[in-house]
Amino acid sequence: MDKSYLIIDTPKNCRTCPLCVGYKDKDYSIEYWCPFVPAIFDESYDEKSEYCPLKKMPNKREKEYNPEDLCDVADWYDDGFIDGFNDCLDTLMD
Repeated sequence: MDKSYLIIDTPKNCRTCPLCVGYKDKDYSIEYWCPFVPAIFDESYDEKSEYCPLKKMPNKREKEYNPEDLCDVADWYDDGFIDGFNDCLDTLMD
């Protein structure tokens, strides 16, 4: 099966999330429903739910060079891992 990913600006709360649906209830107050969170939120809810599946993108990793360990094979492995991690982030963000 093919995989997909979605990159959006992280909302500050459920009300500003583009995945959340707002509607008027019988009292004509606006409530918000998220298909990923098992709850309904009213206009006063001003934080992100603990059940929110949206996660912040990780920051790029930086290499730490130690001149005394230039011949250590583990450092070469770590450098390659960091390069691959940063390349993956670059590809997702383009």
